[in-house]
Amino acid sequence: MKLSLKSLLALVTICAAMVAVGSCVNRNFRRQTIRLHDTAQVANRYLMPLLQLPDDAADVTIYVDFGAEEAEFAISEEAFLTWCNDLGWQIAPLTEPTVYFEPMCLAADRRIVRRGYTFWPPHGQGVFDGERCRACFWTSTFP
Repeated sequence: MKLSLKSLLALVTICAAMVAVGSCVNRNFRRQTIRLHDTAQVANRYLMPLLQLPDDAADVTIYVDFGAEEAEFAISEEAFLTWCNDLGWQIAPLTEPTVYFEPMCLAADRRIVRRGYTFWPPHGQGVFDGERCRACFWTSTFP
């Protein structure tokens, strides 16, 4: 079998395109992952880098798939505020009672939070419950 230089170049270009598309598909269409009552270190293996939880987070539950990332975890108020500030996320004290967690995929927790914060991770929203020292957030990972 004899290939011309033009055919060889076309074949290499097609192979490179397939590798590039495969990389994107692997990242954007990854398998659904649910981890219950885990550590921050284990959860961070599945979360996108810009959503990494601090080491202070405990009892972590996450949901990760191609279109959403959700997390619910225990964390002190001081560690929560440091984490949000370090990541540059906007934080606002709650001005009225709000529902704790209304995710798209994980189980909802409809308890009312009276003292805490609302925060905004990239493409999402979260709540910190100051009485229970727990935080939760959901984000959309669609580009």
